[in-house]
Formats: sequence, structure tokens, C-alpha cells
Amino acid sequence: MMHSGLSLFFQKNLVLVFFFYGFSFVFLAAAILFSFRALRAIGLANVFLYLLSFSLLHGVVEWIDMYQQYRLHVLHLGVGESVQHFRFYLLALSFVLLFLFGLSMNLREPTRTGGAGVAGRGLGIGIGIGIATLVLALAVAQGGVASADLTELESGVRYLLAFPAAVLAGTASYRLSRQEYKSILPKHYGRYFRISAVGFLLYGVFAGLVAPKSGTLVAPFFNQDTFFAQTGVPVQILRAVCALLISYAFVSALALKITFRLMNTFIVFFAMLGILGLAGYINLRLVTDSYRDIVKLEKEEKDFSYLYKSFNRMYGLLRSPIINAQDGKYLPLLKEYTADFEREYDSLKALAHEDRDEEEMIQRIATLYRQAIRQKAGSVSISAGELERLKALVGEINDIHSKEVADHKEDVLRNAENFSEVIFSVLLVSFMILIFSWSGVYRRMVLPAEQLRKGAHQIAEGNLQHRIAINTADEFQELANDFNAMGEKLLERTLKHQEAARKLEELSVKDELTSLYNRRYFNSKWEEELNRARRNKSELALLLMDLDDFKKYNDTHGHQAGDGLLRSVGAFLHDHLRRTDFACRYGGEEFAVIMPDAGKERAALVAEKLRSAIQDHVFPGEKTQPLGDVTITIGISSYPADSTELADLIKKADDALYEAKNRGKNRVYVYGT
Repeated sequence: MMHSGLSLFFQKNLVLVFFFYGFSFVFLAAAILFSFRALRAIGLANVFLYLLSFSLLHGVVEWIDMYQQYRLHVLHLGVGESVQHFRFYLLALSFVLLFLFGLSMNLREPTRTGGAGVAGRGLGIGIGIGIATLVLALAVAQGGVASADLTELESGVRYLLAFPAAVLAGTASYRLSRQEYKSILPKHYGRYFRISAVGFLLYGVFAGLVAPKSGTLVAPFFNQDTFFAQTGVPVQILRAVCALLISYAFVSALALKITFRLMNTFIVFFAMLGILGLAGYINLRLVTDSYRDIVKLEKEEKDFSYLYKSFNRMYGLLRSPIINAQDGKYLPLLKEYTADFEREYDSLKALAHEDRDEEEMIQRIATLYRQAIRQKAGSVSISAGELERLKALVGEINDIHSKEVADHKEDVLRNAENFSEVIFSVLLVSFMILIFSWSGVYRRMVLPAEQLRKGAHQIAEGNLQHRIAINTADEFQELANDFNAMGEKLLERTLKHQEAARKLEELSVKDELTSLYNRRYFNSKWEEELNRARRNKSELALLLMDLDDFKKYNDTHGHQAGDGLLRSVGAFLHDHLRRTDFACRYGGEEFAVIMPDAGKERAALVAEKLRSAIQDHVFPGEKTQPLGDVTITIGISSYPADSTELADLIKKADDALYEAKNRGKNRVYVYGT
């Protein structure tokens, strides 16, 4: 199957792919390590140790693969058997750890506090170790211990361990997305865990079912080679994409401090620089090696061209029909040509030739030369057939060298073009990462900072009930919690101050004994209501009241009984007046009522109902009073009927009160009637 330029590009740059592949898993391990405090709070620290260990070991495995690709692609060398065995054991152990993570999470018994049930956790670990050991043993048996074929073993591990481990890890991630961790993990953690579940399931397919070509299970028919042949995409690319997806999702779902998230950006930035540097080094090394080969080949081509020219002169002379007839005449010239050819051949043979086929072809030139031309004393014997074969061989070597030089020059151009493509790809990926990083910074730092600024402004404006909801599971969330606690304390303190101020205000304007307004409030309210009546051209009535014979009641029953009587009268005033009326304790046993928008008739009617209600009410000890009941006398003046002046209206209401007293008490008297 013909592969596209993109497929060839990926295949040529697998070193960079493995670097990115391993980096994703190592980065995930670092993220889990830095979020251990939050994981411990929800009882997941022990389980996530398996995932941390898997990520770290698997990242190292991919970097070993990167080293293998580097040696193969750049140095044209393999790696030692010990490195291959070490890689295999790390790979198998990493999948065992992933299997334990997935199994422990799936057998985990959630509790109300988010911790795992002891029985479920112990059972999961025990069963996981047993099953993982059994599966690994089956994989080794399937591959064959005696043959020590690591490819067979790796295929067995991927089929029997990697695939189920990734599936279990995917279901574990999905279960995590369904748990309630809102106070511990960042907002939308469930969505990111679901993304990681998809990543693990896809990773299980590409890392577990697409195995190296071997004789294990379906590997002879479906393997990494057939996958590339059918899709044109190296499976390592898709594994790396899955690793990146898993790492991104977990880093977004875990509770990480701002410092680590900022460090993420720098780490990724330097990783991109590392990829650029690695790509530059590899391509520079390839270009340098190709250029060195070109110099060597051009020298060999030059020597071959000399050999080719000397051979053509000799061949032209030997194939001339004249030489057979006049051998003696042309023999010195022939000796000169053959000596020149032998000299050029010795010079070419002295060069180091790395290509074994080329070395054999050069040896064949000497053999054919000896067979084609036999010089004797005074004569030359020529084998026409061997001479033609010699000519063809010399021409073939010359063409091969010309082609090799052209190929190496093309390699230089391809490597330079590949480096340009790598730079473009890295810059494109860096731009995408920059957008993602800025999105993360904006979502996790800029927006919370803006929320805090607006919250502080609301508090400064007096809105003490404003609260901030930040669910980033980092310092901003802690700051928001402290901000909300501060708001609660400020609100509580402010309410207490307001209540205290209200009580102080009440004490300043109300009479402590009767809970009616006091004389000071009466003076200010009377002036206020009179000014309002003047503006609105409305009526205003004033009632002055006095408890009849209160001194006798107080002397007879005591001050406490007198105070109780005053409180009862105050309650009567409060219950029998309109809400718009203002009742005040004017002094001693005297009371005053301001009645806005009321004339004499309305005021007299209210006053009479109030007098009658007090007389009819049974007060303690009232029979000792001169009238046999507790009674009240009321005098009334009205604006503007009686006067328009503040003091004059009070005086006339007072005059009306005394007039009522003079007429026998327990009555209502309206001024001017």
C-alpha cells in the first residue's frame, strides 16, 4: 500500500512521537503526586498510587523506545539484549499496576466520607495481584520461556494484560465521574474523568489489541505492521494521542495548586523546546552523515571515473581490428594503458568500502581483468567474452556510485525538508497548546480573580450578603472560602451593630416604661407634622391627656402599681389609634397624641372612644379612686381651625384639658366649643 507524505513523516519522526508519548505519562505521574493531599481527603490516595506508578514506569518504557528509535534511525544500530529485557519487564509491570488501579477502583466500596471500604479495598488488591500474576504467567507461557522471544512475550502481555487493564481503568474513571467530590475537586471534574475513561478505552484498543507481529493469538494476522499497512498511521501515534488525552483529562480533574498549574505551562513550553532541539539534532546528524557519505562517494566516483576512462582507452585499443594484425606495433601502447588501468584499480581498491556487495564487485574486476587480458613476452591474449563482462561490470559500478551520490544528495534535501516540517508541526502544536493553556489560565485564574475583585467591590458598596462561588480546588477556592467567611462575619457584626443602633435610637425616642414615644420625639414630630400640614393644606389634631387622680392611685397602691397603670394606658393608646397617629408620653401621667389628616370631629370621636374604653376596663385597685374607676381627661386643639402656630396649638390643647378637668374630669373637651 502506498503511504501518504504524512504517514512517512510520522514514521521518520517516531523518536519525537515516543518523546511526547513518554512525557504525557510522566507528566500525569507528577500531577497525581502534587494532588496527593486532596486525594487523601477523599480516600483515593492509596488507589492512585497504582496509577502514579503505572504512569511513571510506562513513561520510562516509551523513552526507552525513543532511545531504540534514535539508535536505529540515526546511528543505524540496535540496543543490547539487556536493555530489551529491562524494557519488557518495565512494560509488563506497568500494565500490572494499571490493572490493580482499575480493579481496586471497580471493587471499591464508597462511604459517606468518600473513603473506601476496608473489605472492598483489601479484596480488590488481593484479587488484582493474583489475577495479574496469573495473566503474566500465561503470557510468558504463551511466548515460550525457552525461546526468550520478547516479541512473543510482549504480544501476550498486551493481549492478556494491557487490554483488560485499560478497560478496567476506563470503567474506574467513569465511576469516579459519578462520585460527589464538589468540595474537593475542581468544577467539571466529572466531565474530565469521563474524557479520561474514553482515553483509557481507546488506549486499550491501540496498546492492547494492536501488538507487535508474532505468533501469539491473532498477532500473525493483525499487528502493528498490518495496522500501518492498512491505515498509513503508525499505531504509536494513536497511543501517544490517547496518552495525551488521559494526561490532560486527569490534570484538569485533579486538585492542583496554582503554582503547579503555572509550572505546567513552563514544563510544556520547555518540552516543546526540547522536541525542537531533539529534532534539530537528529536532522543535523543525518544531514552531516549524508554529507560525509557524499564526500566519500564523490571521491570514489572520481576514482571510478578515472578507472572507467582508463578502461575505455584500453578497451578501445583491444577491440580495434588492427591490433590483431600488428600486435608488436601496438604492444608498448597497450602496456601503457594496462599499467594505467592497474594503477587506478589499486587506488580504488585501497579505499575503505562499507558496502560488502561493492567490495565483491571490485574483487570481480581483478578476476575478470586477469581472465580477459593475458600478456606474454611479445604478445597479448585477449578473451573477448571476459572483456565484455569486465566492461559491463565497470560500467555497473560507475552507475551505482552515481546513483548513490544522487540518493545521498536527495537524503540531505529530504532531511532538511523533514526538519522544516517538524518545526512547522511543533509550532502548530505549540500554538494549540498555547490556546489550551490560555484557556485554562483564563478559566482557573483570570475569571476567579475577576470574581474576587467584583466581590470585594460588592462588599465595599455595602452588599454584605454577596458570596463568591469558585470551584477550582486551589488557592483561589481557599481565598473565596475565606472571603465568604469574612463576608459572614462582616454581615453578622453589621447586623449586631444595626440592632444595637436601633435599640439606642428607640431608647432615645421612646419612653422606657410605656414604650410610647417620649417628649423629645413629640417635639420634633409635632413640628414636622405641622410643617407637612402647612405644605399639604391638610388638617392636624393634637390630643393632650391626663390620668385622673393618678397621684392618689400611686400613693394608695405604690409606685409599682402606678407604673403598671401607666403601661396599661400606653397599651390602650397603641391599640386604639391609627397607624398614622403618634402617641407619646408627655410627662408623668400626661400623654399626647398627634393625629395627621384629622379635624376636630374625627379627633373628638377617637378621644371619646379611648376615654370610654379606659373607663370600662377593669384595672387593679380602681375602686379606691374617687370616681370608682380609672379615668382619663382629654383636651383637643386643631390646625388650622384653632391656630397655625406650633406653641399656640399646644397651649390651646392644654387649655382644653384644664377646662375638662374643671368640668369634673373623665371627659373630652374640644377647644373652642
